[in-house]
Amino acid sequence: MTNQGRETSADIPDRGFDSVLDYLLVIRRDFARLEMFIGEPRVQSMEGFILGYRLCLSTRGNMDDRYLRFREWLREVKGEIISSEGWATKFLRDCGNDHVRAIRKLLDLAAEFHAMEQRGTC
Repeated sequence: MTNQGRETSADIPDRGFDSVLDYLLVIRRDFARLEMFIGEPRVQSMEGFILGYRLCLSTRGNMDDRYLRFREWLREVKGEIISSEGWATKFLRDCGNDHVRAIRKLLDLAAEFHAMEQRGTC
């Protein structure tokens, strides 16, 4: 520790993830504390989180191909994304305007994709 006993960024180990999908799985695992991750539990907050995390990764040279494959899988295999609207609009409509359920749907699909990826079936 430096700076008169306070932690500096050099003291904090890098716990970053290489894909947004990895972080979505962490959020799903700790869903009871959703607000800790995204603030107000609204699909717009989750969208902002995803966009921000992807921007951070891209500034480090990581285009997050895994998340792009997940989005393609949502569109092509699951039929969950319509090109003219994003996941948030569709999932919110599918879930009766319940933001928490719509976010849970996204996280559950991320887990499904991850499981298929682990089995080599996607």
